[in-house]
Amino acid sequence: MFVALLINICIISVSGTVCNSSNVSPDDSAKCSDITLDSSSFLLRNVLGNISAVVYGVALLACGISSSITGTYAGQYIM
Repeated sequence: MFVALLINICIISVSGTVCNSSNVSPDDSAKCSDITLDSSSFLLRNVLGNISAVVYGVALLACGISSSITGTYAGQYIM
């Protein structure tokens, strides 16, 4: 749970940094007004370049897999 807390803090701080900077492009400024999980890969574009969408997708996939594994282990432990 602590690792998830750290990841959530990182996501919030990155989105706050990108969306509140003075050199935000008009396209990114429009995206900042309504950020969803589908549209938030642009937050990493300045650091990772065009591959940011792929990295973000792999990270979401890893999060889903880890939560599925955790749920399965918890269910097996209870049974």
